[in-house]
Amino acid sequence: MAGTSEKAKPRFLLESDGMSLVFEGTMKDKGTCEFTIPRLDKLLKENSAQASIEVIVEDRYFKPWKAEVELEAPIAVKVVETKEKPSQVRVSEPRVKQKRKLVVKENNPIKYKNRKGVIEEVFVMKVLEDTDTKVVFEAVDENDRRKRITLPK
Repeated sequence: MAGTSEKAKPRFLLESDGMSLVFEGTMKDKGTCEFTIPRLDKLLKENSAQASIEVIVEDRYFKPWKAEVELEAPIAVKVVETKEKPSQVRVSEPRVKQKRKLVVKENNPIKYKNRKGVIEEVFVMKVLEDTDTKVVFEAVDENDRRKRITLPK
């Protein structure tokens, strides 16, 4: 980072279920930043977490990126130093998969994969339960059979 005598200290943070993990990064040539993140499947119950990058330079601290992520592979982050504005750091988007939210509305059709792995279309009659982890609803299939369906979010 231009105008400083110290090297930037990047940190990658993951927060999930009351647990926070911090991974120290290293600055590489041409202003890139690198983090090594070990397998997290035994530490985190779900594959999703709040992730952010912090950069500390001398007495300055800033958080240039934050998102809800699903970790599937090591995340590579590239910090690019710009010459036009010495105090600005750009962060390229890490390769992450954004979580899609399941939306089930009453009086609407929905397609889902049943227990046998067959895609089935039903008409939603009533949503019984809608939480952060699942949605439960009553539906009618093409043969006018009532069903109670539970889908994970």
